[in-house]
Amino acid sequence: MKTKQYLLRLSHGYAEEHVSAHLSISKEEYQRLEVGEKKLTSDQAKLLGNLYNLDPQYFLADDYSVVNHNIGTHSHSGPIHIYNSNHGLKELIDKLLGERDALSKEITSLKSKSKD
Repeated sequence: MKTKQYLLRLSHGYAEEHVSAHLSISKEEYQRLEVGEKKLTSDQAKLLGNLYNLDPQYFLADDYSVVNHNIGTHSHSGPIHIYNSNHGLKELIDKLLGERDALSKEITSLKSKSKD
């Protein structure tokens, strides 16, 4: 199972050692988090939020539900529940990883040309 932590780590090009050091845990413990064998603590979610510039709740939420409270003079009473799926997220991440790889190859090619 590809977890949020795994996909984010890959998309940022971080090694497991980098993220585990950021969390102050062993690489093996991080690997258990990444494959979903172990749950993140709230403190670890905060640290990952800082690392990836995301709300820590992103790592703790199992679903992507949003509650909008409909208030005001022209509103209906009660909250409106909206459930967002992660439909297309995998494809987007795969596309971004592909673009990153292509850019990396292009940079390497340009560096080798500039040395010539």
